[in-house]
Amino acid sequence: RGAFMQGQLGFEYDFNQRNSLSGGIRSNGGQFRLKNDQDVFGTLTKEEVVTQDFSNAIRNKNYRLGTDYNLDFIHTFKKPGQEIALLSLYSVTNTENNMDQDQFEEGEAPFNRVRNINDGSNKELTFQADYTHPFANKTMLEIGAKSIFRDVESDAIYGTAENPSTGTNYFFYQQDVYAS
Repeated sequence: RGAFMQGQLGFEYDFNQRNSLSGGIRSNGGQFRLKNDQDVFGTLTKEEVVTQDFSNAIRNKNYRLGTDYNLDFIHTFKKPGQEIALLSLYSVTNTENNMDQDQFEEGEAPFNRVRNINDGSNKELTFQADYTHPFANKTMLEIGAKSIFRDVESDAIYGTAENPSTGTNYFFYQQDVYAS
């Protein structure tokens, strides 16, 4: 079961015939729930001795919300095909994932109750500049530069229903990209 959404709002403003500014906000996200019931049965290969015989009830809830903000400026020169574009984008996404897993034998209380909670985020900031210059002999010069600054974070707690924080796992990733 899930519900998802997406929305977008933008603008464009022309200062004059050679200079324009545009921007926008785009948001998307939703939630998703999963119910998964399994019967687990295992034996040793040759002896056929039963090593596992239980049920596994898994409940998973996922939530995600992402928003992008952009602001762009474009200047066109008098010469046809010659222009400079300055672009920017900030994107942020937050996620939450909760998973409950109960292992039990038919008709009995669960003997293992696993609980996992994972909150995460992804933030990205991008700047880009592009210049295009046409020449008389039908050739074109295109140059540009781009920078991306990315931070990814994940904070997980896992344990059991009786002791929900037996372990934690924190992940942080940072990446800076410079290209031309």
